[in-house]
Amino acid sequence: MSPEDLVAAYLRWLPHEPGLTAWDEATLGRRIALGKIRMRWAVSRCEVVQRAAVEIAEHILLGRLKLEDFVDLRGQTEVLQRFADLARFSHDRPRLSRMVRRIPFLERQWEEFTGEAKLAALQDTSLLPTLRQILRGRPDQDV
Repeated sequence: MSPEDLVAAYLRWLPHEPGLTAWDEATLGRRIALGKIRMRWAVSRCEVVQRAAVEIAEHILLGRLKLEDFVDLRGQTEVLQRFADLARFSHDRPRLSRMVRRIPFLERQWEEFTGEAKLAALQDTSLLPTLRQILRGRPDQDV
C-alpha cells in the first residue's frame, strides 16, 4: 500500500475513531512521510529504475518527451540541469541513486518506478533483497 493510500485510509477512518490526539496525528504524519522517503531511497537504488530514469532524461533532453509529464515543475528552476547530470553520469550507480531522488518526479512516476523494481525483483531472484527493502520501506543495504 502506498503512503498516499495509507493517508486516504486514515482520513476515511478518522471521523469514526476520535481516539488520536493532535500529537498522535502529527507522529503518524511524520511516520508516513518518513516511509515515503525510505521507499524512494530504496527504489532509486535499483538498477532497473536508474536505467529508466536515465532513459527518461535522455528523451527529455532530446525533446522526445515533455518535462511536465514526468516532474513537478512548481518552484523548480534546475530540473533540466538535473536531467542533464543524470544522463551524463549514467555509469556511476551510487551517484545515480542520489541524482534520481533529487529530481522532483511526479507521484505516478515514482509508482511506476516502484512497479519496475518489483517486477525486476520477481524476475531475478538476486534482486529479492531490494524488493524486501522496498516493501518494508527500509533501505538497509546498497544493492
